[in-house]
Formats: sequence, structure tokens, C-alpha cells
Amino acid sequence: MVLQAIKYDPKQGCLSILNQLLLPHATTYDEIASVDQAWQAIRSMRVRGAPAIAIVAALSVAVELHSLLRSSASSKDGPSTGEEADSGLQRRSLSEGATRLSVDQVERHIFQALDHLLSSRPTAVNLADAVRKLKKVVQEARQERSVPPQGVPESELAAQPAFQGSHQNFTAENIKDARSVPGSRHKLDTEYNEATGAERIAKTYIYAAEAMLEKDVQDNEAIGHHGALWILGQARAEYALNGHHANETSSAGKVSVLTHCNTGSLATAGYGTALGVIRSLHSASALERAYCTETRPYNQGSRLTAYELVHDGIPSTLIADSMAGALFASRGQGGEGGKADGGVSADDEDDGGRRERGIAAVVVGADRVAANGDTANKVGTYSLAVLARHHGVRFVVAAPRTSIDLQTPSGRHIVIERRPAHELGRVSGALHREGQADPQSGPREQDRASHPPPSSKSTSFEPVTVNVAAPGIDVWNPAFDVTPAALIDAIVTEVGVVEKNNNSGDVSFELEAFVRSFP
Repeated sequence: MVLQAIKYDPKQGCLSILNQLLLPHATTYDEIASVDQAWQAIRSMRVRGAPAIAIVAALSVAVELHSLLRSSASSKDGPSTGEEADSGLQRRSLSEGATRLSVDQVERHIFQALDHLLSSRPTAVNLADAVRKLKKVVQEARQERSVPPQGVPESELAAQPAFQGSHQNFTAENIKDARSVPGSRHKLDTEYNEATGAERIAKTYIYAAEAMLEKDVQDNEAIGHHGALWILGQARAEYALNGHHANETSSAGKVSVLTHCNTGSLATAGYGTALGVIRSLHSASALERAYCTETRPYNQGSRLTAYELVHDGIPSTLIADSMAGALFASRGQGGEGGKADGGVSADDEDDGGRRERGIAAVVVGADRVAANGDTANKVGTYSLAVLARHHGVRFVVAAPRTSIDLQTPSGRHIVIERRPAHELGRVSGALHREGQADPQSGPREQDRASHPPPSSKSTSFEPVTVNVAAPGIDVWNPAFDVTPAALIDAIVTEVGVVEKNNNSGDVSFELEAFVRSFP
């Protein structure tokens, strides 16, 4: 069963999100019935991850527009005019007794809602990119241009696969089945072409927001494919340079990787970016082991990434953030930029005496990638990049092209969000009482597929928050840090992998040329 962080029913215009603050101890979905509720969910990090934030924001406006269309259809009063109509269209009460509205009013509502959502998490560029594209879709519809029903701007349509999906079941779990529904494009064209005026604007926006959900899943799968191939190619080339042959060990062809924060199905519409690379490696039987950091102070690694890895039955190990250097060293990876030599410590031998090779790569996501390749990601990413460079471990950023911000020249221009002090000074989790079984002494990896993470339907837990910091201490709590492009070996996108020109000694990426090479 595929994990779903976002559930959306386009027939009813209903949206719900998996409350990630309760994971991994309970699986609870919260309804998002308005833009304000979406803003609060994003700000409180009940939903997080740059792609997921953008999609939830976009769909929350669609939810309000669905409500508007239902209310308008049931109204017998005809269109409102003048100041009475303007004063009656308050964003927070849009669905309450709305009558037929003008094009100006619907457009104004959409733009105000998107601008409001943009303030929820300023660092992630995906949200800003979604806002820009959705506004463009509305403007094109306003100008009565030929806007495709899926809402993709004409300038970007050439880069999209042919649309074949039904807008009836857009969820991460059944998106593939939805694409195969015959005749759905014709039905969608008919419904769209029959709409006029404000209704046409609203439906154009709704189709565009729903298409973003589908496209994110497609992009993530492509990122996973490209990233897995690149990591395997680099690891095998290095293995051959060290004089080994592919059939020398039972682990030949397999790699171990380390990831930070959460970049999987819980951070996207499905599959994931950096975690999507890990999923691709695992599905190809090319993954030895995935290591995830706990990711303080919000513990997205220990709560969310570990949850996904256990759920999927992927061989995995959790480490504290401060253990990454020790992990690299214990796997026989030399310092001063030395490449992995395949050595191991005694602790790295399993029951069969097989010796594991070093970590092939650190693979992380991105909230914003500047034009030169400097990357803002969850705080702690920069430290991992420094350690990886010292130990000769490749450092890979996996992100869709929407995370690349050509308007931001370098990392110095990225605005870093500051989080509240209490998020660092407190820890939340499930109360563990003396005598209870240790949750970390569960089944071995090969048995985990039949032991899924707990569900709120079957498991109760006592949530508790405790203070861990000394009272009165000042707190500095940035949500992100910036990793310089010089420490990044590759940026993996849905259309391919970008590398630096090492022969010329480049320390930055030529992302503008890369991005503009695709429509």
C-alpha cells in the first residue's frame, strides 16, 4: 500500500492531509476545507516538504472554488453587481451563500488566496513557482486564450506527456489507474468548453491545480530513476578503478546511501525525491542499506523517513545527526577527500561474514536551488556536505526543476526561515512507560513488510511534550541552511542529471542553460 500524505477527491472538491506531527505513532488525516486551514497546516508543519506544500496550497484554493461553483449553481438570484458584490466576497466566507460572481471577483479571490498562502513558508521555492504558474493560467483564461483543460500554460505544454488522465481519482495511490481511463479527455473538454465567464476561470484553476498533483508523482518517479542510475554508475566506475570485478562479492552492484530529513511520499504527492532515488535503488535490487539521520530539531528523519522505510520494507538504519562522520569513517572511507576504498570495520560484517563497502552517496532534497547551484535544504545538510567531501562521499541533490530558482543568483540571496525557540527546546513523542516493549526491538528487515507502522485505528498512544533545554538559554533555530555548489556533485531532476564541468575546475552549476534547454 502506497503512503498518501495528500488525499483529494475532485468530484466533491474535498482535501485532507496526513497529520505529520502525529507520525509515526498515529495515522490521522485532517480535513482542509479552506485556504486559511491550509495556511495553518503548512505553517504548523502538519504538512511539510516543498512539493507537498505547493500542492496542498494549490488544492486548498480549488476546494474553495468547488464550494463557490456549487453555491453559484444553486443560486437563483443571478449575478451580483457593484459594491454589494465586492463586500460580499470575503475570502474567508467565500462558500457561505455565494451568488453568481463576476470574472473580476473570482480572479481577485484566487490571487488574494495564493498571495496569502505564499506567506506560510517563504524559503521553499516550489510554492512560489506554483503561485506564479497558477496566476498565469488564470490570466490566460481571462484573456479567452485557448487554455488546455489540465491548466498547463501553453509555453510549457510541449514538455508535458500527453494528458490521458481522469480528474475523478487524483491521489498518490491510484494515480496510475486514473491515467488509463478511456475517454476522460473528451469529457473534460466538453465540461470545460460549456463553462463561461467566472465559472470558466474557476474550472480552469481547478484543473490546473489537480494536474499539479498528477505531475508531481510522474516527476518524482523520473527523479528516482535518474538518480539511481547516476549513483550506480559512479559507484561501479569507482569499484572498477579499485581493481574489483562485479562478481567478487555477493554485494557487487549494490550501494548504501545516506539521506537527511524527509523527502518521500510524505513530502510530495507520492514516491519522493531523494527518498524516491532510494526507492528506485531498492526496487532494482541495487540497494545495500539506506541510512537516515534523525534530523533535529523536528526529527523528520526518525519520525517520517524511518516510518516510510519501515513501511516499504527497505533495509535501513537510523543514526543521530552527529554520527554521520563516524559512519563514514567506520565504513573505511578515507579523509582529505579520499575516495571510498571498500574497506569495513568488524562491526560491518553481517551474519554471513559479508563485508559491506562504503557509503556511495549522500542524497538529499532541496527547498530552493539558486542559479549557481547553491542549495537551501533542511538545516544540517551543509554539515553533511562538508563531511561527505572530507570522506570522498558523493553528495547529490534530488529535486524537481520547480525547485530551481533562476531569479536567485546564489545562496547568499536565499531568505532563511527562522522557527520558534520552543521547537528546539522541546521534544514531542509518545509516552514510553516502564515495562513496555522496546519499539526498536521489532522484526528484522525481511519481516517488516508484514509489520506496517501503527495506525490510529489499531494503536493508541499518549502524546507528550517535554522541555529539554535549560530555562533562560537563548535559541537560534534556522529551519534551513545553504550548501555551497562547490560541495555538490550532482543535481538530479525529472529530466536528467546536472553535473559541473570538473575538467575546467567549475565550482558552480550552469543551471540557467540547463533549465532553458527544456520548454
